[in-house]
Amino acid sequence: MLAYSLLGYREGGPVFFIFLQALVNVSSVFMMLDTPDSVDTPILVVLALGLIGWSLYLFEGYRTIFFVIGLAGIGMGYAMDMGTVRRNASLALGSGLIALFSYLTGSWIFFWLNAFFALFSGYYALKQLGHTRRRS
Repeated sequence: MLAYSLLGYREGGPVFFIFLQALVNVSSVFMMLDTPDSVDTPILVVLALGLIGWSLYLFEGYRTIFFVIGLAGIGMGYAMDMGTVRRNASLALGSGLIALFSYLTGSWIFFWLNAFFALFSGYYALKQLGHTRRRS
């Protein structure tokens, strides 16, 4: 997806998808290496804040707000503990907003990818919420 976002940018697409894929790739490396939260969380927070700042600097109209808030949601979700309602809710909201941004910019591969991920994360957030309520 990073290569696709780079090629899309070369063809006149938004640079913001490169930012998104950079965050996703770094967090994926941390997950594969099973790094402790005390190491990966600060790095992901700083990276996400930097990318959000850069996105605001490159502001391209109201739709950029959807991307920035979505990226913040995904960044926070990746920094949270796995298997929690808050993590899945944050990822669902962030992906949903990036899907909306993708729709508005006509980037269909990112639209479908993020729409699916938003539904997937939302499903697990609701499932975990129901499981938590049954326990108490």
